[in-house]
Amino acid sequence: MRALTALEKVASEAARKRVNKVFGAKRTEIGVQLRKLPITAERRRKELWAQCESVRDIKGLPVKLRVNDVEIVVNYELYRRMMRTLKGRRWCAFITVTPITGARALIIDHKDWHSSSNGTITFNELPQYQRDLLSDLPIIESTE
Repeated sequence: MRALTALEKVASEAARKRVNKVFGAKRTEIGVQLRKLPITAERRRKELWAQCESVRDIKGLPVKLRVNDVEIVVNYELYRRMMRTLKGRRWCAFITVTPITGARALIIDHKDWHSSSNGTITFNELPQYQRDLLSDLPIIESTE
């Protein structure tokens, strides 16, 4: 696994900061609506709290990871850390698409020939509301 270049880090951090500002403004807007509601509007208050909690900031460095000509948006820091733990093991990566929701997941099957331990690691793609706002992400080719 290679480290991100300086330009890739800058592009990823800029995209993340831009999106997190949008999410912060959205949470602030929901907070203003919550403060304006009367105490008796419990149902609407619960809906707004659920909206506020569902809008989460992006963590790490988001990148487009390309595996076998299919792209998936993941947190590169987490992906790289997990790949370093697989050092000395044989592994195979592929991307699956859920037929119902269309969500993508990166699945890594690994096997250690010395200890006969094997397993599967699944990286889910970032949520749709986060992917919609991310643009100009660096594209990283995965090596198998």
